[in-house]
Amino acid sequence: MQKNTMGMLLIILMSWFTLANGYITFDKRFMGLTSMNYSIPADSERVWYNDNDILYVPVGYFVNLSSLREISMNDNKILDIEDFAFSAVPSVVRITLFNNRLTIIRKNIFSGLIYLNTLDLFTNEIHVIQAESFIDNTALIGLRLDFNRLQDLPEFIFSSLHNLKRLYLSSNKLSVINNTLFSQLTNLEFLQLYSNEIHTIQLETFINNTALVELHLNYNKLTSLPEFIFSPLHHLQKLLLSYNKLSVINNTSFSQLANLQILELYKNEIHTIKSDTFINNTDLVELHLHYNALKNLPKSLFSSLHNLKILFLSNNKLSVINNALFSKLRQLEILELSNNEMHSIECESFKENTALTELYLNDNSLQTLHRCIFDRQNHQDNFNRFSVTNNPLSCNESLCWLKRPECDWITVLNPDFTHCAGPGDLDGRRWDQLTTNDLKCDDTQGKLHGGQHLGA
Repeated sequence: MQKNTMGMLLIILMSWFTLANGYITFDKRFMGLTSMNYSIPADSERVWYNDNDILYVPVGYFVNLSSLREISMNDNKILDIEDFAFSAVPSVVRITLFNNRLTIIRKNIFSGLIYLNTLDLFTNEIHVIQAESFIDNTALIGLRLDFNRLQDLPEFIFSSLHNLKRLYLSSNKLSVINNTLFSQLTNLEFLQLYSNEIHTIQLETFINNTALVELHLNYNKLTSLPEFIFSPLHHLQKLLLSYNKLSVINNTSFSQLANLQILELYKNEIHTIKSDTFINNTDLVELHLHYNALKNLPKSLFSSLHNLKILFLSNNKLSVINNALFSKLRQLEILELSNNEMHSIECESFKENTALTELYLNDNSLQTLHRCIFDRQNHQDNFNRFSVTNNPLSCNESLCWLKRPECDWITVLNPDFTHCAGPGDLDGRRWDQLTTNDLKCDDTQGKLHGGQHLGA
């Protein structure tokens, strides 16, 4: 009898407390609760009410809890939080309220929380945040307001958040970013603004965000970038601008971003990039320019990108690749040129790209590929993936070099999807089914080398 009583007592205690990672946790998750009627033990450090059906957070519930550090009420149906609901627990450092139904953040909801460093409000229905809502939360480091319905924000809503490092505002309905919104966020490192309706960013928007490392502006409606808009961002390493409506990239856009490593500009309408646009981006490792309207590229466009490893230029309107365009990219490993209108590639186009491992030329207008494009001495150690599917290849002696044993270091990807466009009965034949006899190869040609066009 005593044993059963002790067992029941243990179960009751466990329903109230969970000791997790050394914290005393009041755990009321997954209980189907519609309100918070349980008394919280005075020594609780964490309160978990996640995954219930709670509708309302009243004032006066969180009291006499001097040890409380975390409040978590995610995945409920919370419609409202009463003013000063958390004011009696200033020791709290983390509050998470994501996946609820909040619509308005009033200025007194989080008042008094001077030690709060993490506030998660994403995936609600918030369309209004009153001015001074975060005025007491000066210790905030991370603030998530993404996946809500915000159309605009009070001008100085973040002005007291001098310690903020991570700010998430993506997947809202913001259209204009004014130059005071982030002006006091001098320690901000990560800013996420993707999937809004932003068409205008004022000139001095980022003037004080000199600590910013990562900026996401993709999936918006930007048609142009103000000159020197990113100039203060000397520490920026990642800039995402894909899925906008940019048409021209001028030479001031990224001119001060000496530490930039990843730049994404794909899925825009870019038809012009000025020749010295990337001249100061010497640390750039990845550059994504695919799905634009580029027809020509200045010969010196990439000349300063000595650390570039990944370059995507597919799905543009490029017709010719000259031998100077990539000549300075000694660290380039992946080059994507598929879905363009290229009908020829000059002999030394890839000569200096000795680190190249993957080259994609699919869906162009190439009829032949000259052996001089690939230098065994320069490329053999690294190059292993080459794709030319969906080109109108003329399968004759000009391609014999690619079938010979001395070129077995070049792996043609998807050879079963690489077909001939002639001549004669070779039309439609798969590359992997062809022999040197089919190509009418002359074995003496295998001895040619250097800059000669074999079979050309």
